[in-house]
Amino acid sequence: MNFQAVAAFLRQSRSMFLTCTVVPVAVGGALAWQDSGVFHWGLFLLTLLGVSAAHLGVNLSNDFFDFRFGADRPETAERAYSGGGGSLTRDKLDPERVKLWFWSCFAVALAIGILILSLMEKGKGVVIAIMLLGFFGGYFYTAPPFRFAYRGLGELDIFFFLGPAPVLGTYAVQTGGLTWPAFVCSLPVAGLIAALLWINEYTDFETDKLAGKNNLVVRLGRRNARWGFLALMTFVYAVAIFAVARHYTSAAMLLALLTVPLALRSASRALRSYDDPQIIALAQADYLKVHLFAGLLCAVGIAVGTCL
Repeated sequence: MNFQAVAAFLRQSRSMFLTCTVVPVAVGGALAWQDSGVFHWGLFLLTLLGVSAAHLGVNLSNDFFDFRFGADRPETAERAYSGGGGSLTRDKLDPERVKLWFWSCFAVALAIGILILSLMEKGKGVVIAIMLLGFFGGYFYTAPPFRFAYRGLGELDIFFFLGPAPVLGTYAVQTGGLTWPAFVCSLPVAGLIAALLWINEYTDFETDKLAGKNNLVVRLGRRNARWGFLALMTFVYAVAIFAVARHYTSAAMLLALLTVPLALRSASRALRSYDDPQIIALAQADYLKVHLFAGLLCAVGIAVGTCL
């Protein structure tokens, strides 16, 4: 085994962000158990593997096109939470190898998806539609001709691609259908990932602007965009409270509120020091933890509430 190649793959694919896959799949599985009383472990693990493979493929394809269009540069490679995986820019990795990697990841995700569909008894059409929409949103986040991230649509794209899509996809695999309450309960997950993307765009502001990657932080400017970050965080907790108030899920979902102090610290840093890269890096680290812990607490809360 070529361990250097494996290390380069893991680094360039930004495997550390697979937590962004674990959270929505966990929430989708918990919601399915809440509503159906049945949980298929085999299908759940296959879903987690398939969505993870697709997520790695999307990360690699996004880095491939960001490198090609000049958004990822040597100076972005040292950024801990943004700027791409770094191997293309810092280690001069062959872009064609990255291209092979992302299509291989998509092929693995497709194979797992076909296996899941063969094991399902109902709801196959819904799952196929979510798979296709998920690939479309993920791949064309930076790929031409749509290049959503370059047109100020990237945040909305990720909101759905790593929010409702994997939550409802997991739910549909388990139950064979979709419900409005499940969609509402997926929205805090969507807000969490959109806020994480938002704060991570701060450190790439200058290079994104030079490359014409006109995401919302670039369009608004760092000073104005900080209010968008605060709004997304508020949205996360407000929708969770709304879902409980409407009895869409158990009150135990509000365990996610335990992360409010950490979220406030991240917001405070972003609001006061939006132009200080070192402080923003601390805000990014805080919010990566908020995304993971709030998302998993939502899943655990839903599961615990189902048992009560």
